[in-house]
Amino acid sequence: MDFRQRFEEAQKEAKELFQQAKDAVHKLVNSNKLQIATKEFKELIDGIKNKISAVKMPELVLPSLFLFPLKSTFTKENFIALRSKLIESVKRYLRIAEQKTNAFLTTKLHIKCANGTAYKFWGALGGVAVCIFALTMFLMRPTVEKVQEMKAAGDLQGLNKVVRELKDTWLYDDVRMSAIKALVEVNTCESDIVLNRIISDYKYAKGGFANDDKKDMALLEEIKQIRKDDMLEAIKKDSLYVNKKLAAYIDYAGEQKTYNGECDAYYNLQETFKDLDYELEVKNAIAANTVREIKVTNEIPDEEDAKTRLEYVRKLFEYSTKDDTSPYKALVNLYFDKAKEVEKLGNRDGEIDRIIDDNLNEKIQIENFFRTSDDYYRNQMRQIYLQKGINAALEYQSNITKTYTEKIDRYYEIDRENNQLRAEQANLPQKLKELKNSKRRICLAIRARGSKDIEKIRESASEQGAANTSRRDEYGKAKHIYSTENKNINNKADIKTGEYQWKGFSIKYPIVNLSNVNAQDKINDDIYARVKRFLDHLKEFPDYDPAKDASGRGAGMWYKVTYEDDKYLSIRLVRWFEGIDEHHALVYDKRTGNLVPLSNFINITVERLNTDIQLGEAFLVDNGGSQFQFDKDVEKVSKDYLLLGNGILALQYYNFELGQGWRNVSFVIVGAGTYDENLGKYISDVIWPRS
Repeated sequence: MDFRQRFEEAQKEAKELFQQAKDAVHKLVNSNKLQIATKEFKELIDGIKNKISAVKMPELVLPSLFLFPLKSTFTKENFIALRSKLIESVKRYLRIAEQKTNAFLTTKLHIKCANGTAYKFWGALGGVAVCIFALTMFLMRPTVEKVQEMKAAGDLQGLNKVVRELKDTWLYDDVRMSAIKALVEVNTCESDIVLNRIISDYKYAKGGFANDDKKDMALLEEIKQIRKDDMLEAIKKDSLYVNKKLAAYIDYAGEQKTYNGECDAYYNLQETFKDLDYELEVKNAIAANTVREIKVTNEIPDEEDAKTRLEYVRKLFEYSTKDDTSPYKALVNLYFDKAKEVEKLGNRDGEIDRIIDDNLNEKIQIENFFRTSDDYYRNQMRQIYLQKGINAALEYQSNITKTYTEKIDRYYEIDRENNQLRAEQANLPQKLKELKNSKRRICLAIRARGSKDIEKIRESASEQGAANTSRRDEYGKAKHIYSTENKNINNKADIKTGEYQWKGFSIKYPIVNLSNVNAQDKINDDIYARVKRFLDHLKEFPDYDPAKDASGRGAGMWYKVTYEDDKYLSIRLVRWFEGIDEHHALVYDKRTGNLVPLSNFINITVERLNTDIQLGEAFLVDNGGSQFQFDKDVEKVSKDYLLLGNGILALQYYNFELGQGWRNVSFVIVGAGTYDENLGKYISDVIWPRS
């Protein structure tokens, strides 16, 4: 039986005895022995006061307890000894109280008890019992040492209980804070979740005015600050801490059996890093892991699963301005833009049918107009002539003629409009197919990117990843490694340089020598024809003075072999005069000497090219190989291209076509993957002469 229950039973028994005392008072009042009773009562009052004072709190002296520093110096052994001693003391004092109570309440003289003496006695006894109960609970609370034992054992629920139960007790601040720090230092997804749930219990107290609300708010801020400080300290000590944490949550999310459980893991990841400056990194990791789990069968993504996951990613990047730099935000928006286009195009077929039906009905109305209106208008004109004269009749005839002309024009316009609509409708299936393919490719590209980014996180969070940093650049990206020369060519072209001089300027061009003489001659004839056109153009300026050339560049021609293998030879030929450039991208078949069309290497629509640019699978570079952005769609697939080796194609555009001004050219690079500085340097080396 605990002390509180014992006290309540004693209090109940006292109330019963007190009622008996009141009854005895009534009897004594009517007794002839009242004088004798009054004298005896006075003696009894003095005795009771002495007995009550004997059980007041100062008499319950436990020197070893009160002189002992209770907050932090208890050991497990002396704690158990003190608790046993306290229990024995409580039992002893309860027995004393019970004896004194019985001695008092069983006395025959109960006069004046109704004036409050018994209440004072039981109040004193109650105070003693409450103090003893509070002290016992104090001694039974966990200590800092106990918290450390829980941390070592991984007892998350025990730590959770300590934080929650001690939230309103200022005496245990050090114990509560050590439990919070322990939850942070355990550093597992599960410990984060426990701490997040504790925080969530108090986050709605913000802005409260009641004392309890203010306490909750203070505790909330205290917990968040402790976690923030500990995590910042961990990040300082371990540069890979964030990636390790991300990798742990990725694994934890993968262990969940439901999609909702996976999302809950991501929620806790965000809450854990909420007060740190890693919001974008966290969201990108969540997005990457979400999209890489899109279900795919035979290279076809599951539409419903993809839509659900991509919708989650879109909501993830909904509010923060930092999110604008995330590739996942742009890619997901691109996917849904394509989805809208697919939906719009799917509705267009029915819309065209409706328009054609309306047009045919209008055409029938026009035919009916011509069929029925002749006699009517003839009679109308006759009546106007008889009533108003010839001029009014002629004016009416002019208006009718205009109406007839408009009807006839509209009749044939309907035919033209319907023909255009039917042609558009005939092309709809192909356009719809292309759009669906683009949407599918975007989805697969997002999924592939997610897989690559998650692998980067895993590698960087592992010891192996740290050991391989020498193979990565300062941003942690894998470097492109390219060979700028193909040495294994069985039929390598022997290329000499032909040269003309014009007013001190050099006109240099390639002369190709092959074992296949016919192909060789055909290639050289094509190149020389371009050189001759330039020379003929220069002859039109016999009075040209280089000193007066505003461009300061004069005239010239140079070439660069960008790629060669057993079958193909790719040459860049550039000429300029008075600031005007002309660029020739030439890819020859070494077997025939013919120029090779782009379709020999790749069949790509302008729709797909723009999608690849948006996905980062193709990119734009200037004449020096540096990447730049173009905020509009490319309007065509250029027929002029160069081979750069390593499976890379450079589609050549004049700068004005890509928003880069007028002089010189730029390129859309296809087949190289994601741009980085190493790749840009390789492209520059290939397309630009170094001598």
